[in-house]
Amino acid sequence: MKEPLRVLFVEDSEVDMELVCFELRRGGYLVTSRRVDTEPDFLSALTSETWDLIISDFSMPHFDGLRAFDLFSQQGLDIPFIYVSGAMGEKRAVRAMKAGARDYILKGQLGRLNAAVQRELEEAEGRCKRREAEAAKLREQSRLAVALQATGAGVFEYRIPADASGYCNDRFAEIFGLDRDELPPFEQLPGWFIEQIHPEDRQQAIECQRDFIDGRRRELALECRVRHKDGKWREVTCLADAANRDANGMVTDMVGVMLDRTEEK
Repeated sequence: MKEPLRVLFVEDSEVDMELVCFELRRGGYLVTSRRVDTEPDFLSALTSETWDLIISDFSMPHFDGLRAFDLFSQQGLDIPFIYVSGAMGEKRAVRAMKAGARDYILKGQLGRLNAAVQRELEEAEGRCKRREAEAAKLREQSRLAVALQATGAGVFEYRIPADASGYCNDRFAEIFGLDRDELPPFEQLPGWFIEQIHPEDRQQAIECQRDFIDGRRRELALECRVRHKDGKWREVTCLADAANRDANGMVTDMVGVMLDRTEEK
């Protein structure tokens, strides 16, 4: 079964368009096409219809291929844009590729057209799938953020050894009676946290964390008392897991939550 292909031609020659369509049909595509050769018609076609591919001549009496690509880029569309021209020249080809066109083919050398079209369509499909996956990931992160907020959990994340790329939410700071900007820099946060633990609980916490980081524990689960800004001790539960481990199983990135259990206790 032939693959449907909707092609918008920016081309002043009906004959040249038919030759390209013939070559695409030979490549196994079921071509539906429209030809435009002026700026208003091109913009109208871009905004009113859906296309799989744009094929543009470079030099035309009433329009210009670079101008067509510029207008196309302004629409934010991710559609393969290929120049098929009889008057390209090396300098023009370089200009077109620097502008962002995906490929260019001479009208007298259409033999590689279908390979170029197939490649560009596959790459466009891959980009579309990556965008969909990223959008799904962001939706999942948003749902998780809402769920965590509902539980009142303080969230923290940092590399080991810690660097400036760490993260914590406002609730994490609130458990200590602080605003987030009152917390130390992320490079110092793990050591600072240990210092906030009650002296009677501190050694157990250090050993538990060490076993987790060294790979002897699959996850970190710790109950301890931490110092609040008002000088009182808060009962907390810390749960953490490895976001990444190295080849030896040691944790290189960790993410976790802290729950204030004082009232519950």
